[in-house]
Amino acid sequence: MVGSSYEQKEQRLQELRHAYIDALEISVKYHESSDRYTKVHSVRISGSVSETAIAMELRRTEVETILFRSYCLFTNFQN
Repeated sequence: MVGSSYEQKEQRLQELRHAYIDALEISVKYHESSDRYTKVHSVRISGSVSETAIAMELRRTEVETILFRSYCLFTNFQN
C-alpha cells in the first residue's frame, strides 16, 4: 500500500511539473506574440537547450531546471 501511495504522489508531482512547464511556455509565447523577430524564437532555443541537456545525460530534474530557467530568462528579456 505504501508503494502505491508513493507512486501516486510521484505521478501527481510529475503532472504538476509538466503543467508548470506548459504554463511557462504559454507565458513566453504570449510575450513574444507582439514581436515578429522573436516570435517562437525562445521556445526553439529552450528546446535546443533541453535536448542538449538530455544528450549530456543529465538527470531529469536537472533538465527540467534548465528548461525552466531558459523560459524565465527569455520572459525577463521581454519585460
